[in-house]
Amino acid sequence: MSDFTRKIVDDQAEGERSSLVHYLLTGEHGTIEVLFMRPPENAPLLWQETGGWHGGGLAYHAPFPYQVGQEPRETPCEYVPGGQCFYDVSYTGSESILRQWWDAGRDDDVVWRAAELLYREFFVDMTPEEHLRTPEEFLEALAKLVDDEETGK
Repeated sequence: MSDFTRKIVDDQAEGERSSLVHYLLTGEHGTIEVLFMRPPENAPLLWQETGGWHGGGLAYHAPFPYQVGQEPRETPCEYVPGGQCFYDVSYTGSESILRQWWDAGRDDDVVWRAAELLYREFFVDMTPEEHLRTPEEFLEALAKLVDDEETGK
């Protein structure tokens, strides 16, 4: 498998808005994006066990559709070779990765290991027939991968 480029983009928000932290793992086939939300300053901690942080989503940027009827994004994407990007996100998909990250003392290697697993599973190990799924099937498979990694299956 190719080498990866790892990039963290911190959309630090000011005031009362939460901010997103994007972990982007890019390889020759596309990008896996893990998103965490940082709470705004002086916000009540709704997620006490993770210091107010919570999962913001789990996404992919691919050069071809992964879902039946999926259309490419209208704007060019820097995370896909050639810029034509098929993108989707599961807004709850990163919660278990966030908990592992928090429990490991906010160790970014936890995020990168999870992103590499997802990259391998969705960009390398899938057969052509498995690529085209309905959105519900795709998000269900993505959630199962994260849960299996968390439980060690």
